[in-house]
Amino acid sequence: MKDPARRLAAPAWAAALLTLSAQVASADTRPLDAADLERLQRGETVVREQTLSSDGDDDRRFVGGLAYAVLDAAPEDVGALFSDAAAYTQLLPRTRSAVRISGTAGDQRIQLIQGTALVSLSYVVHVRDYPREGTVRFWLDAGYPHGIDDAWGFVRAERWPSAAGRTKTLVSYGVLVELGPGIVRAMYEDKLRAAMLSVPARLRSYVAAGSKEADQGAPR
Repeated sequence: MKDPARRLAAPAWAAALLTLSAQVASADTRPLDAADLERLQRGETVVREQTLSSDGDDDRRFVGGLAYAVLDAAPEDVGALFSDAAAYTQLLPRTRSAVRISGTAGDQRIQLIQGTALVSLSYVVHVRDYPREGTVRFWLDAGYPHGIDDAWGFVRAERWPSAAGRTKTLVSYGVLVELGPGIVRAMYEDKLRAAMLSVPARLRSYVAAGSKEADQGAPR
């Protein structure tokens, strides 16, 4: 098991995540240009990949980035989805199991099992809601057995300008994951990055499916 003190003694990685967070802290700092905004309006996802490697002997390498999507939902409803551990099997790619093992909806630890029948990983993430920021933050809890070396990230939901009578939300998602050295990194790093950055698109599909079911179940 990785020494928790080693994780805390690596401010460069914490600073990298803070940089990602700062990029979506306000409308003025989002790295979105006019072309990006047009893509979001059309219902597309905007992705910014990022890779961070250490220069020392510890061979640390984080992959991830930022992804954006616009959803037909209210910001508070989007944030609430991440309080529901059961929803993670739909929101996160290749998630076979998601179980809350401690805490409450606003501050919880969720055990995730992800992968396929051939390769699977299990780890625990600490998920905490910051309602004043409209942000949910998560990080690997190294106090539990974990099949990845480290992970940090956030989901931010903010109101998106739309036509009268429609409520939309811009979802900004940032994530950095360290798989650790070895064959898993060599074989799966690119696939993992693409899967992680698909979360906003998966969230959009999840919300759309829920809205369709609600419409079908409404009295006529």
